[in-house]
Order: sequence, then structure tokens, then C-alpha cells
Amino acid sequence: MLPQLQATWQSDGDGRDRSVVIAGLQAVELCLRLAGDVLDDNRAEACAEERLSRVVRCAVDSCALIAELLGDAAETPTPRSTPPLTAQGKRILGALPTRHAEALGAALTAVPWPRLTPEHRARVEVVLGLRANPWQEPEDALFRTVHQFTECWLRIALHQIDDAAVKAAAGGFVEAARDVDLATRAVELVIFNNDMLELMVPADFHPLRVRLRDGTAAHSRAVHEMFRRPVTLLSALREFLAGKDLPLVALLDNPGTDPVAYRYLRAVASLAKRCQTFLLHHYQLVLEVLGTNTRGTLGNEVQRLATHAVRPLLPELDQARHDLALIAGIRYGAVSGRMVLDGERDAGLHPYPPRATPQRCPDETVRTRIDAYFQAFRDRDASAWTALFDPANGVLVDINGTRPVVGRKKLAIFVNSLFDSFHEIEPSYTVDRMEIGHAKVTWRMSAVSHMNTPARFSGTETFTFAADGLILHAEAEWDAHAVARQVWPHPSEHWTPTA
Repeated sequence: MLPQLQATWQSDGDGRDRSVVIAGLQAVELCLRLAGDVLDDNRAEACAEERLSRVVRCAVDSCALIAELLGDAAETPTPRSTPPLTAQGKRILGALPTRHAEALGAALTAVPWPRLTPEHRARVEVVLGLRANPWQEPEDALFRTVHQFTECWLRIALHQIDDAAVKAAAGGFVEAARDVDLATRAVELVIFNNDMLELMVPADFHPLRVRLRDGTAAHSRAVHEMFRRPVTLLSALREFLAGKDLPLVALLDNPGTDPVAYRYLRAVASLAKRCQTFLLHHYQLVLEVLGTNTRGTLGNEVQRLATHAVRPLLPELDQARHDLALIAGIRYGAVSGRMVLDGERDAGLHPYPPRATPQRCPDETVRTRIDAYFQAFRDRDASAWTALFDPANGVLVDINGTRPVVGRKKLAIFVNSLFDSFHEIEPSYTVDRMEIGHAKVTWRMSAVSHMNTPARFSGTETFTFAADGLILHAEAEWDAHAVARQVWPHPSEHWTPTA
């Protein structure tokens, strides 16, 4: 049945693509069909009132978005006109309970509907033909109509995205962001509409499910196209930034230097997020119907749907966010560490062990442990590094005055974060002073960051040892902010904002 719908969305060749209006009006008509189904449904378990409320809200929200789309169109709409509903649609509207009829009636009359030719009206009425065959199961109408509604609004979303891609490629990021926002609204509407399927009575749906074969959203071409579009939209911004010799992380780090480009990025990111939300809701719906261990219509385990739902649709943006998070961890680590520690002290909290007293430990053991400490950095061996500390009470203070890291579990988190930030570390050190169970060293690091930028930095570190040679306390002093400037120099001086 979907090909019949899709055929109505072709341009009519008069220079004005009315497919958006037609698809939107079809979506409203489909909502009215569902409302009529609910009024005729005698099943006590069908949650009729909730179904009707959701269907009417879907229709009202559809009208609001159609109005916004028409207001955003280049053509000048006619003044408020009579809603171009089919006769059947008008009949169902008149049969609705008063509060629903008034809400939907007001929404319909608020739309600046353009004039529709008889040929346009015939396209809208195609939805009536989709209902010609009698439904074979109680949930057949809901299931099919929800999917038809989805196709209507995804058609509109794809139309907006294609317009946005053209505008963005020409540098029109303001207008493109507006189009992407409208597409995102359409996807949000689809998500709300699809959530109505959670009201299906599973016992009444299963007879239909086993006959669906390729009739589910998993086979929808529009759904698959929608998930590809955010990458296309982001590519225009990538090319723009490449012309300025700037990576995407530069825009994330300094959004105020080019608010227009950043606004467009946020619009694209929001669209990608809603697409992932669509997948997540689909996964949750499948769980409610099939359970976890069943295979879906494509033969995939239901659990795999969760994997698809959490996979980033914009890997490049995801990586840029990761890069900035690591940069910020270096740049602000000392400040945040002091803030947390000061806050705990102000609250009267003292969750850290007192400063350890050095224990008698052979100098040779101390030297061996210090060497192993820096060798573990060189080898990127988190297990070897954390094993040098006392299991429960080993403490690292990364920068004097910051929150201590206590115990091997938290030490492992710390050092693995360091290895995330620096892919290569080549340390060297000299022992400045050794006393009983105590040593102070000066160290230098030659490193390559996660962004493949070189960094050279130095500092001092004091160690307190237990009698068995395990580290009780290590405290470093170094300039983290200076290191951050090497890893990611502030790019604003190289930036020319978008006009």
C-alpha cells in the first residue's frame, strides 16, 4: 500500500512542490481514520480513551507543524480557509467527543491551507483507498495506519533535509538550520505517533505479526534514508571548516566565534539525536511485544536493536566531542579538582586517609619502584602502574591541592584517562632527594596527544613508601593548563565568523 501513497507525493510540475501539503493532509486524514476506528472498537482492553487522546493530539500537532511549514514556504499562502478534509474525515471529526472535536477543529482552521486543485484532492483521497480491504485482525488498522502516517511525515522530513543540504552547500547555514529544525519536528511527531503501538493488545496483534513478512518499519526505505541524512548535512559544515583549516572540535571549543555555524551544527546534532530516539523507542516497543530473546522480522535478535540505537549516527561529531572532553579534562582538571576538594572540606567531609608516614624501605627498592612507575607510563600498562600502590590506601594527588585519588580501582580510572589523552608517553626522571621511605623526583614527559599533537612538559613528584615498597602517597606538581595549550592551541585568532 505504501507505493500508492508515495506516488501521490510527486511534484505536480507547476513550479510549486505541493507534496509537503499533500503528505501532511494525508497524515491528518489517517489520524481521523484511526479516531473512527477507536470510536467503533468495543474491546474493553483496547484503552479507547487513551488511544483517542493520542490520536487527536497527533492530528493537532500535525496541523501545527503543517502551519509552520506553510508559513516557512516561499509561496504566499491564502488567508485562513476551510480545511480541505475529505467527506469521511469531516464525518469522523463531527463524531468526536466535544473536547476532541473542538481542539482538532481549531488546529485545522489555524492552518493557512493553500488552494488545492481537484487533482490535488484526489491525491489526498488515496488514503481512503488504503482502507478498502477489510482488516483481518483487531490491531491491523492501528498497525498499518501508524506506519502510513510515519511514511507521510518522513517524506516531509526528507524534503526539508534535502532543501537544507542545498542551502548549506551554498553557505546558507541560517536557512538550512531552519529547515533541519522542521525536519526534526517531523521526526518527533513520528516518534509520538509510533508510540501509539504500545497500546496494542499483544494477543490481538500476534496473528497479524506472523503474516507481516516485509511490512514493518525495518523495511522502510524512508527510515533508512533518514538515518543517512545527518551525515550528508554535516559534510557541508565539514567542507566549510576545512576551508578555514579548522577541525570540527574548534567549533565546539569556541562556539561564540561563529554562532551561525554552531547553530547549524546544533540543528544537525538534534536531528541525529531524534533519529536515535526513534530507534530506541522501536527497540522498547519490540521488547513489549516479542521479549528479549526473540528474532525480529529481519531475523535479527531483539538485543541487536539496542546496539543500533546507541550507535552514533554522526561518528565525526562524536569523536570531536570526545576530543574536546579530553582537552577539557587536561585544561580544567586542576581547577575542578580543587573545587571538589574545597567543597568537601566546606561541608565538613574528610573522606581521605591522613597523609601516610614513610616506612623504612631499602633505597634500592625505592629506586626500583620509581623506575617501574615511569616505565608503566612508557608501556601504557595501567595494571602494572596501579599495582605499585597500596591496594586500599594508596593515594595519588595529581596536582597539589586537588582531590586525592584513593585505592587501585580509582587509580586505574585515573591512569586509563591519562592514556586516553596521550597515545604515546616517553618519560625521563632524576631523583632529587631520598630519605627513609621517601623520595622526590623531577620528571619530563615527551608525549603525543590523542589529537596527534606533540606535548612536552615537566614537573616534580614526591613519593612515600611502605616497608614492602608499595606506594602509600604520590603527589605531583605540574602546569596542566600549559600542557592543554600544547595539545590544543586556542584557535580563535585564526577564525573568521560566517557572515
